[in-house]
Amino acid sequence: MDSPFPFGFPGPTAFYLVTFVLTLVSHVVFMNYVLAGTGVLVVRRIRGKTEANDAIVDLLRDWLPFALSAAITAGIAPLLFIQILYKKSFYTANLLLFHRWMLILPALIVGFYLLYAQKTAFVKERPRLGVLVPMGALACFLFTALSWTENYLLARSEAAWAPMYASKAMIYENGEILPRMLLWTLGALPTLSVLLGWQLHRRERAGKLADAASFRSVAWIGLGGLVVAGACAAGYATLVGPEARAHAIGPMARPWLVAAAIGVVVEAAGFLGLLRAEAGRGRALAVASAGLFLVILGTTVVREVLRITAVDFVALYAEHARAAEVSGRWLFLGFFLVNAMLAAWAIRTALTRATRAAG
Repeated sequence: MDSPFPFGFPGPTAFYLVTFVLTLVSHVVFMNYVLAGTGVLVVRRIRGKTEANDAIVDLLRDWLPFALSAAITAGIAPLLFIQILYKKSFYTANLLLFHRWMLILPALIVGFYLLYAQKTAFVKERPRLGVLVPMGALACFLFTALSWTENYLLARSEAAWAPMYASKAMIYENGEILPRMLLWTLGALPTLSVLLGWQLHRRERAGKLADAASFRSVAWIGLGGLVVAGACAAGYATLVGPEARAHAIGPMARPWLVAAAIGVVVEAAGFLGLLRAEAGRGRALAVASAGLFLVILGTTVVREVLRITAVDFVALYAEHARAAEVSGRWLFLGFFLVNAMLAAWAIRTALTRATRAAG
């Protein structure tokens, strides 16, 4: 494992790793929009902002339910690939967390309906409900994030499996959980900023409410997210131990860590450009988007390298080869492309009709 990811692995293993990372990146984009967007919506509601006087609240109120649907749909593919890549550790973590783990399903369902409820006239006419409803949705999504963080860390820690089974505990206690969750939760803010920026840009071109103050707010949210997430990453690095730190800067992860660091600089430059721009905001958003892609891809790979090096990954090569012999890869890729095109067509149709309605 001395080659940059994903080189140095057998063919089937490399295929599943690359496909897992790429599909996980698409899931992370929508997930970040939901997690950070719900948090920003709560804060702006508390500050008295409404869809009538704030373009950001209006966009989040409209698009969060769709973004959650997209996040769940995009999460299916990486959920399938993780079972091929880490069958024993993933299943063991699921079984040990048991009912606590399965609670993410009702939590997501409740959160989904709360996002729709906050669009109703009943909630709109009651300012307190306008705060409490998205707050309830945020609690559901934070619980889901906490559960996935627990699952990831427990699956990596084989030494904790037997004591946890013996104790019958359904809560995994690990000092990395909260710092890690903070890192990924606050790190969602720059993604939200880039996506909101493009939504505002589109509104501006369509002649709808998208004032300069909204663009500045988006840029500050993005810059603030980069700063706090960077601080969390530095703090988290002190907790993971010398072995994990060595793997994070080792030959397998180093190019991707450098790519993520470059991405942070590029993304910050894009947000600063957006902050200063009076026109031509598309260029600043394109720069921020390029940086965002590098950050998400780089950090996702580093995250995966830490998991690969924490388990006996070589022993899993034979299972990956057997899974590859079963085939289905090309069928998956075919359906993935078809569904991606259908999703793009549906989004384009919704945006076109919204523009016509505004006109």
